[in-house]
Parts: sequence; structure tokens; C-alpha cells
Amino acid sequence: MKITYYLTVITCILIIAACGKSGTTPAPTPTGSVPILSSTVAINAIYATSARSGGAISSEGSSAITAKGVCWSLTPNPTIANTKTNDGSGIWPGAYESIITGLNPSTTYYVRAYATNNTGTGYGNEISFTTVAGAVLPLLGTLEATSIAGSNAVSGGVINSDGGSVVTARGVCWSTTPNPTTLNLKTSDGTGTGTFASNLTGLTELTTYYVRAYATNTVGTAYGNEISFKTIEAGTVFIGVNNNKFYALNALTGQKKWEYTGPSSFTYVDPCFANGKVYTGGGLDGKFYCLDTLNGSVIWSYQVGIGVSSPPVYDNGTIYFGAVDDYLYALDANSGALKWRYLTGANVSSSPVVQNNVVYFGSDDTKVYAVNASTGGFIWSYATGQLINGSGAALANGILYIGGRSGFLYAINSNNGSLAWSYDLNFISLEHSSATVVNNVVYIGGYRNISSPSLRGSLYAFNATTGALLWERFSNTGFNSSPVIENGKLVITTEDGDVVAVNAVTGIELWRRIIYSNGASPVIMNGIVYVGGGGTNNIYAIDITTGADKWKFPITGSITTSGPCVVTASSAKHVGDSGMQQ
Repeated sequence: MKITYYLTVITCILIIAACGKSGTTPAPTPTGSVPILSSTVAINAIYATSARSGGAISSEGSSAITAKGVCWSLTPNPTIANTKTNDGSGIWPGAYESIITGLNPSTTYYVRAYATNNTGTGYGNEISFTTVAGAVLPLLGTLEATSIAGSNAVSGGVINSDGGSVVTARGVCWSTTPNPTTLNLKTSDGTGTGTFASNLTGLTELTTYYVRAYATNTVGTAYGNEISFKTIEAGTVFIGVNNNKFYALNALTGQKKWEYTGPSSFTYVDPCFANGKVYTGGGLDGKFYCLDTLNGSVIWSYQVGIGVSSPPVYDNGTIYFGAVDDYLYALDANSGALKWRYLTGANVSSSPVVQNNVVYFGSDDTKVYAVNASTGGFIWSYATGQLINGSGAALANGILYIGGRSGFLYAINSNNGSLAWSYDLNFISLEHSSATVVNNVVYIGGYRNISSPSLRGSLYAFNATTGALLWERFSNTGFNSSPVIENGKLVITTEDGDVVAVNAVTGIELWRRIIYSNGASPVIMNGIVYVGGGGTNNIYAIDITTGADKWKFPITGSITTSGPCVVTASSAKHVGDSGMQQ
């Protein structure tokens, strides 16, 4: 037993001695710490071959960060031994973005943010995502056309998806046949997804266009749904000048469509339009003309004798106008045949107005007349005591409003010719202005004092029911044209040749232009003032809001013009209408 015990002790001693002589020591345990990441940024902007992530570092550990980014693999718990990004060093600013590239379509990947210092690498939480299928064409729609005019319109598109590849070009394309492509006319409206607007220009009036939005990425060009629209007629301005010419101009551009040259001046008669025909008179040759609006050819003419002196008015197949030979004429609008004529005691320069088969007009024999529109039979007359001259009647709510040389504004009951009220302007003649009635207000321009011609009239506004003067503006100015109103703005020309715009409610001036209108009345259509400036040898289209020119058409050799007649596909306005309720 003792021998066994001693052997055991000796063996243990030998083992301990051997270990002490080997010279091997264990490796030291690291004392530093790796960076700490608070999160891996959620995957976004996932495409077929790329995506975006990142990380957020809350602590850099025991030493400065030498590398950071994200790592990913096809299996969980990726490390920097797998594929990774390198997005700089250092902890600042804490969060960083990483772009993951080189991916395969329709594949699931596992991602962790990482940060490395001298101690080692720390990782954020793991997230996973699946790439989309391979890039496809963009997905988009076409916006309906708006602001359709004669030569332009507005459309656009909405790109809902870029198809997994950035949209590098977008816009709309159009043609006069279905299914337009980018080989046809097109706009270029930037890049990327979202909504965009496109301006289509250079269009032809009264033409149907087909439009599709387009978007281009690396795969190709995709198109939205097809829309179509028809451009409107740009409109035509018909106007006469004193060098024997009568013009048709594009209302949007001022470009001449055609001109007709007659034997005498066309400035004495303001034209009117009906059913594809324009009607005007030669002030000195005694002829009344019906012209084709497409080319200016004479459809028919009628000889009245000395000269035509009032703006014509169309109603129910008949053209009515006055002449220097003291007659009011009624002609068949299609053939020019005389239906009847009514003899007054003097020149008829007052523009007629027709309602309920009755024609109302004034004569220089001092009277306002009502005659049967079908037969010319007398109904009633009202004597003002002075010639009416160029003041046409405005008819509103059964009342005729008319001026003249007497210095009075008259309100006459249209059914029997009795006086409703009158306003004494103390000898200020109204003979060169027709009244206009809007919102129960009568507007008219005063010319000169018939007793003291050096005194000039003003622009007036009256209560249409009571005759009370609401306001008077531009005293001692003198107005020899008729006011016109659109959307609360009144425009009129002065004796000195200015064209003036005022607030129709207050009479406060909005703007003024010197064009030397020389008595020409304006017309307003769709926010544009059309007026002749004979003294400046131009016909003007003026923005009613700003007073700036839209265009001007030169009329070299002419110093006076008629008032214009402006026609679009939906309406027509002419100076003879200035006296009508608007």
C-alpha cells in the first residue's frame, strides 16, 4: 500500500515539473470594445438590382471607427466577410445611408449594418427584403386636355411607377391620327415619376388631335391612355378702314386672313356677323355689302343711294340698318332683297335694336321710333327735341335707354313710347355714345356741351330703374364711342384717342392707353379688347386686365377705322351690340 502511494505522489510531481519547464503561456483576453449600432435602416427604394439601407451608430466603442456600411448575403446573419458597402469612417453623424447594388431580381437578401474599429466589428439588427422583378416599362396615364384654344392646349401625364428604372424623359405626344408616338410632335417635361403638365402649341383651329403621355426608362418608352380634343376656332376680327379696305384678322394672333378692297371707305359702318356672313356698308359709295367670312368675296350688295350710316343688326333672317337718305332698311340677310324701308325726317345713324318683332331706332329728325320688324309699320315715336345722331338704343327690362344731342339721357317704355324718366346733363351731348346696361346700371359717354363746345362730357353711370346718377368720372374729357363691359371691367375710348379701362362698379381707372382711336368704339371678347387706332395706324388687341398689347396689325395709309366685329365658334360681338344689355 505504501509503495502505491509513493508512486502516485512521484508521478504528480513529475507532471507539474514538466509543465513548468514547457515555457507556454495563455493569450491575453482583449480589454477594448467594438462599436455599438442602434439599428439597421429599413430597406427602401427597392429595385430589381439595387436597394437602399444604412445604419445608425450609437457608440464607436473603445477606438475610432475605421469602416462602416451594410453587409448582405442570401443567408441570415451576414458579416463583412460577405458582400458589403463601405460608407466612410468615424461615428459622425451617427446615421448613414448605404446603396446596395449588384443584386438579382426577385431575390431575398439579409442585411445588417456594421461598424469596425481596432477591436473588431459590431453589427446592427438583421433585416431582409426581396428585390422586384426585372425592370419593366413605366406605368402612366394621360391628363385630359384643358385651356383648349385655336392654336394651343394643355395636357400632361401622371407616372405612377417608373418600372424599376429611372424615368429619363417624359411628356406628351400628339398627332391628327390615333396612337401618336414620340416620332410625332411631342413635349419634353423633365424626368422622374409624378404628375406633370404639358403645353401643346402650334395647333390648327377646328382640328381633332389625339394625345398620349409618354415616359422613357432603360427598358423603353411607355404610353398612357389616349385622349382626343378639338381645337376651337381662334376667332376672327372683322374691321373696316378708310383706305377702302375691309379686313379679317385672326383674333388670337392678328394675322391677316383676307382683305377686301371696295370703292370707298369702310370706316363709317361698324360690321356685324350672322350665319357665316359679315355685313357692312360703304359710307360713301351708298352700297351695303354681304361678304363671305371665309374669303371676303361679295355674296351680294345693295345700293341705298347716298351712303350707309348706322351699324347693321341681324335678327331672324333680316338685316336692319339706317342710311343717309333718311330710311331705315330691312333686307333679306341671305339674298339682299329689300323687305321694306321706313322713311324718317332725317339721317338715320342710330344703331337699331330688335326685340319681340319690333325695331327701335333713333333719327336725326329728333325722334325715337318703334316699327314692326316684319312689315315696317309704325308703332310709336318719341320726340327728344334734338337729333339722335349715333346714339343707339339699349333695351333692358322693357325700357329703352338712349341719348342724343339734347343733353338728356332718356328712359322710354318700349311698349308705348312713354317716358319712364330722363336725366338732364346740362347740355352735354350724348350723340356719339350708345348706352350699355349691366346689372341695372346704365353706362354712357358724354361728348361736348352743345352751348359751349369747349366744355366736354364725362363717363356716367345711372341707376337703370330710377335714373339716379351713381357716379361721374373723367370730367371735361369727351367721349365719342360706346362703352363695353366684360367681367366687371368697362372699356371706352375718349375724344382725344385714349382707350380707358375702369372698374364698372366704382368707375375707378384701371389703365389707359394712347392709341388715337379717332372715334372707334371697342369690343371685348374673352378678356381681350379689340379696337382701331387709326391715328397710330394700327388695329389693337389689348389684354383687358393689364392694358398690354396682345398684338397689333398695321394699317398704313389709314387714319380711321370702324368698330370691330369679333366672331368665335360660340359667339359674336360687334359695336351694334354695345347698346344692348350685357
